[in-house]
Amino acid sequence: MAAFALPDGMDCRALDAGIEREVRILAEHGIETFESCQGGAGHPFPEPTIRFHGTKAAGFHALAVALDHGLGVKDLRRVYNVEDGEVIGPTWELTFFADRLLALRVEVAAVAAENLAARA
Repeated sequence: MAAFALPDGMDCRALDAGIEREVRILAEHGIETFESCQGGAGHPFPEPTIRFHGTKAAGFHALAVALDHGLGVKDLRRVYNVEDGEVIGPTWELTFFADRLLALRVEVAAVAAENLAARA
């Protein structure tokens, strides 16, 4: 997948490879994320997670985009964090089924391989 710049100018090569596609799709639909993680051992989140700010409706918009693109959403959450004893938020959080994301990547890679073979 080609690198691209998010609306804030951040280069997607700085993102975890296992969540880059999901961040890109959300960004293309106007959802400005502030944190993402592919999840798993050695990562800050146990599961693939994308966090974003927004109005009361923003989470449902992001959920609709994710579902329309078959992204394997596990949860949509409205989150309040406690930092230095103060409540921060709310923010939105989408989590994804790790096995569904892996299956999507295998499918995308297979289609890409077929396209390359057809050109040869």
